Amino acid sequence: MPYEIDKTKLRALFDRDFLPILEEMEPYRRKKNRANKAQMYLFIGAGLVMIATVMIMFTGLGNMVSGNVFYVMCAVPFLFFVGRQFVSNPYNKDWTTRYKKEIAVPLVKFINSELDYQPSKGIPRDLYTGCGMFRHKLYSYSSEDLIKGKHGNVNFQFSDVVAKYETTDNDGKRTVRTDFEGVLLICDFNKAFNGEYVLTSDFRDSTWLGRFFDTVVHESNEIKLENPEFEQLFDLRGSDQVEGRYIFSHSMMDRVIKLQKEFGNIKMAFKNNQVYIALSRHFDILNHDFSVPATDFAYIEKTADRICEIIATIDTLNLNLDIWKRQTGD
Repeated sequence: MPYEIDKTKLRALFDRDFLPILEEMEPYRRKKNRANKAQMYLFIGAGLVMIATVMIMFTGLGNMVSGNVFYVMCAVPFLFFVGRQFVSNPYNKDWTTRYKKEIAVPLVKFINSELDYQPSKGIPRDLYTGCGMFRHKLYSYSSEDLIKGKHGNVNFQFSDVVAKYETTDNDGKRTVRTDFEGVLLICDFNKAFNGEYVLTSDFRDSTWLGRFFDTVVHESNEIKLENPEFEQLFDLRGSDQVEGRYIFSHSMMDRVIKLQKEFGNIKMAFKNNQVYIALSRHFDILNHDFSVPATDFAYIEKTADRICEIIATIDTLNLNLDIWKRQTGD
């Protein structure tokens, strides 16, 4: 049951409905792009001036300009932030809101009229933290571009997610790091189960405490499977050995390997008869890249393909196969 779209009809929709709107929006897109470049040049220029100022202070030239060094050091950051305000684009938020309302919404409906797209909503934070794939205490969490629907007999929802956590080193220095940035897909699983299971390819922590914790948890909860390629790529942890092997039949392991090859690094969790799939590759599904002309059909086509690829993971994992009516595994 492939999930595809008619590219000829998409082109017709683009020419008829999207292009007039995007031609009107393109000047603002160019203004935003120029503003981004100007900010970059301001940042580089301010940095060079600061470096030069510090060098002057510690060389023989310092005696010649020492009276002005302090004022220069204070003025450069001030001028940078003032200049940034002048070159910032006030149309960014309005542009994105209009793009999603007049382009993204009808594009999603073109892909499938039954899809429910909510630009300002996303996967709730409690579902993210409760699925078991991510163990860090979150510093911040944001999610948008929620798409809900049904593919065959499988209900699904997915959205962009950006989750960050904070670390503190031995000197008390705090650093904000990315926990996950990508698409989180949640859909019905086609086997009933009672436990909770997590599949990841990068579970081991790099800190000594994390390594100790991972060793204890990994050895006590590891699900042993009979697929050398699968076990080389993934760690599978869960609450029950027998049920874990029931979920990960030979064919399911082959499909997960295929999914890994298609999307790169993936994580999966199985809970409450649902499967959670974290895809790091697809991010900002329906936000336009300001470095790309708004009138570029190829970008719209790529956006539609990304959505279809995400939904097609249901086919890759063969989740429409009704296991409940079968007496044996697949």
